[in-house]
Amino acid sequence: MQSELDLLRQENARPMARISELEQIAKDKNEFEVRIAVLEQITKLIKLEIEELKRAVKNIEKHNRSVTNDLNSPVYPTPLPNRDSSIHHGTDNSVTTTCSDELKTLEDKAVDDFVNSKYKETVMKNANVNLEILGRHEK
Repeated sequence: MQSELDLLRQENARPMARISELEQIAKDKNEFEVRIAVLEQITKLIKLEIEELKRAVKNIEKHNRSVTNDLNSPVYPTPLPNRDSSIHHGTDNSVTTTCSDELKTLEDKAVDDFVNSKYKETVMKNANVNLEILGRHEK
């Protein structure tokens, strides 16, 4: 009878070991599914961030091209309207003087002001360097 019981315990041990193995596999599977879900969310966020960064880079490149084009294009002074002629002829030149300004956005105007200030700084620095060089030559 004891040997029968031992035999049954041995036969029962194999399925019990298999059950433990399958339970561990199920537990691991659940952990992996959670990790996969988290990684998918992180991947989605990273893709959104990449797209946002690409848009930002394109905007910066567009802005830099605009600034470069502005710096490379010759600067022509705009003639001021003759106020006396508008008084004598009864015409209003204010529309024509602000036409080009109205086409620019506030951002474009701010960029233009910034570029102009940087240009003036560069001119002043170059002038100071040239004056220093001339001063050294004269001595």
